[in-house]
Amino acid sequence: MYKVVNQVTNILVDNGVINKSDTEIYTYGIKLFSMKCIHTAIMIGITLYAGRVFEGIIFILVYSYLRRNLGGYHSQSKHVCFTLSFLIIICFLMYLKFSLSNIFLIFVSIFSTTIILIIGPVDTVNKPATPKEIKFFKGKIRNNLYFLLMIKLIFIAAGSDYAKVLSFCLLSESIDLLLGIRSSPIYYIKKKALVDMVKHH
Repeated sequence: MYKVVNQVTNILVDNGVINKSDTEIYTYGIKLFSMKCIHTAIMIGITLYAGRVFEGIIFILVYSYLRRNLGGYHSQSKHVCFTLSFLIIICFLMYLKFSLSNIFLIFVSIFSTTIILIIGPVDTVNKPATPKEIKFFKGKIRNNLYFLLMIKLIFIAAGSDYAKVLSFCLLSESIDLLLGIRSSPIYYIKKKALVDMVKHH
């Protein structure tokens, strides 16, 4: 696949679409986009095979939105990312098979949302965020999160399996955030400031 990406980049350079000095940046971007497309295609393929393709598409869209705005755990290895994507979609399909009570779904929503509102967003070493950016994304996601919860309550009242889909989205993102704290630059700064404050007192 990487040979194809390099060939595409070279064609863009030869046709004057991009500058030669920017080749490395575009090559990385195309590779990243290609990997995401492959991951998404495999996830949709698995849900299609399981007869849950519509639920799978909604899960991918909502979960991707949460990840994009809130961040979370990111592995440096592409193979680990691929494996985690596969495991997440398998767990998602298993989650849908369980007979879950409305009380349980509401509890998961409250638990996950609380974690997301307290911890999120979480940045990464490769993409550190400023306090201003953290504040912006926290405000942006808050209203959308409340809207998501309202939709989920409607699905719960209607007895729809889509309530499970949204429940798993929130649960997955809350776990991502908890796992991502350890490598988050912004949380390292907060932790250091807290330790220094305790030492001075």
